[in-house]
Amino acid sequence: MDNGFQKRLLACVVILMATMGVAMATGQTGFANVGWFIVGVWFLLRPVWPARWAGADPKRMRLVCQVAGTVLILLAMLVRFGV
Repeated sequence: MDNGFQKRLLACVVILMATMGVAMATGQTGFANVGWFIVGVWFLLRPVWPARWAGADPKRMRLVCQVAGTVLILLAMLVRFGV
């Protein structure tokens, strides 16, 4: 069962690289936080996990992904990257 975990991870890396690049180009470090916020919201609203964990309880895996997304959102709001 492939739920798109690898594609999501690649998309998250692209988003983070793009926002970090914009942050470096403009000197506005807030763009880095925006990238982490987008990735966190994405995992919060649409959780995915690796296909090899398909045997695990889906409700528990969804909760774990949503907690990880929430942690990323809090990280983006509380930490000032690049400062």
